[in-house]
Amino acid sequence: MNLKERIEVIKQPEKIKNAFYANSAAVLGFAFDEDPDVQALIAVGEEAIPLIEQEIRENGADLHEISLSCFAYVLSKINVHKAAKILSPLFPKIVDRPGSFAAMFMARTLRTEKNLPVSSRELFFTPEQLRETLRSIG
Repeated sequence: MNLKERIEVIKQPEKIKNAFYANSAAVLGFAFDEDPDVQALIAVGEEAIPLIEQEIRENGADLHEISLSCFAYVLSKINVHKAAKILSPLFPKIVDRPGSFAAMFMARTLRTEKNLPVSSRELFFTPEQLRETLRSIG
């Protein structure tokens, strides 16, 4: 499977192993950890970044919540600095979505980039932490 095909798979969240069973961003992260297509996309490395960036630029806020979370996850695994640059413009558009897993994945990346506190065990941020993250990229 080529790179574009792998990205197309991610855009179909029902194809990401166990993703629809996730009841939190942390559990969704475990699903991404175990999905062979997600891991193969990460293994491609820096070469995957431009195609994912294009997908986010073109469809960002309209992507399925799981797909957007996955792209944020993949980008942060490949290069957190480039991921933050790509995700910063989209974060303000999704940060206030109720129960957004994508907001949590993006916040982790952005907070890591800005040296704000990030728990190594949890993938959850309070509304105040999300606002702090938003202010840090403003």
